[in-house]
Amino acid sequence: MTTVTRNDKARGGRTYTIDGVEYPSVTTVLQVVAKPALVPWAKKVSLEKVRAELYAYVDDPLFGGQRTLERGQVDSIIAAAAKRPDEVRDAAADFGTRAHALIEAELKGELLPLTDDLMPVLENFRAWRRDSGIVLSLSEQVVYSTVHGYAGTLDATATRVGLPIVCDWKTGNALYPEASLQVAAYALALSERTGRT
Repeated sequence: MTTVTRNDKARGGRTYTIDGVEYPSVTTVLQVVAKPALVPWAKKVSLEKVRAELYAYVDDPLFGGQRTLERGQVDSIIAAAAKRPDEVRDAAADFGTRAHALIEAELKGELLPLTDDLMPVLENFRAWRRDSGIVLSLSEQVVYSTVHGYAGTLDATATRVGLPIVCDWKTGNALYPEASLQVAAYALALSERTGRT
């Protein structure tokens, strides 16, 4: 029987230990892929934070029309802006984790407490499932490739008109090219493990 342990490392990414062998996760391996939209996004988020902080300062009636900032205040605003992309990223990651848990519970016929922010996720998933013609099977399945040396957890497997499909749920506003690389890696590892193409 295969033993699997998932290891979350702070900066080193995630690894899986499978039968005593450590494999980097697919998402960790894909960190080397250029993400050209990331830099403009981080710049935009940081500048929005600077704008909000400055407007709050200028509009605050306690300062009674003061129009100058001290160096410490400027440094504080810049520090808050520098942290903002990480805060937004972490909030999105938390939302994605909760959305994945909700979908997994839905697939298992379980009920999770439903918050207002997750209601659209559940409604959209149910509509997609109803209208897509896809028949879902395995959920949260660990796959790995001894040939290529990686592992990961695919969100679901499915079939549509008899053809196999690997599913990976995304909660962002856009679908980036590395998502197709992630799913392709899962499909290759699943094929290696099962012998099915």
